[in-house]
Amino acid sequence: MSAIIGGGGTGILVAFKEQLPTSLYITFLYVIWIVAIVLLISVVFSDWLKLLHSWIKQRRQDRIRLKQAKDLRDKWFELYDLISKLIENHWQPTVEQESKYFTLHFWFLENRAKFLRIWHSFDYNRTNAAHESHFDSIRSLNYKVFRDNSRDQFSYFYEPQTVQMLCHILKSEPLDEVRYVITKLSELAIEFVQWANK
Repeated sequence: MSAIIGGGGTGILVAFKEQLPTSLYITFLYVIWIVAIVLLISVVFSDWLKLLHSWIKQRRQDRIRLKQAKDLRDKWFELYDLISKLIENHWQPTVEQESKYFTLHFWFLENRAKFLRIWHSFDYNRTNAAHESHFDSIRSLNYKVFRDNSRDQFSYFYEPQTVQMLCHILKSEPLDEVRYVITKLSELAIEFVQWANK
C-alpha cells in the first residue's frame, strides 16, 4: 500500500515536474515518500502487535493449563496418600481421614470441569499404556477404573460421598490390584504435568 502511494505520488509529480520549481518538487517528493514510509511502518507494527498479542494469549493459556495439571496431580497425590493409609489401617478410617476425604471429595467435584477439558486431550493423544491390558477381567479394579471410568479415571476414588463408602468399595478388591491401580494413576498424573508443560 505504501509503495503504491509512494510510487503513484512520484508518478504524478514526475508529470508536473516541468511546471513546479525544483525546490517545491523535491519537497513534495520527500513528503510523499515520508507518508509512504510511515504507512509501511504502521502496517508492520500492527502485524507485530497482533503476533505479540497472540503469543501472550497462548502463554497465558499454557500457564493456566499447567496450573490445572499440577493442581490435579497434587490433589490426587493427597488422595493416593490417604488410600495408602487406609490400607495400613485395614480400611478403618480415623476422624481426621474422614475430614480429609470430605475436603478432597468436594475439591474434585468443584474442579473437574476445569481439569477434565485438558485431561481428555492428554488421555486421547497418549499411547496405550501397560495398565490397559493388566487385570483385564471385566470384574477387575483395573477394568472398572480404566475402562468403565475412561472419561475420568480418578472419579472411581473421589466420587464416593464418604470415606466409609470408599473403604467399602475398595476392601472388596484384592490389595495388589488397589495398589497397582493407584500407582498407575499416580504415574499418569506425573505424565500429565509433563505433557502440560511442553
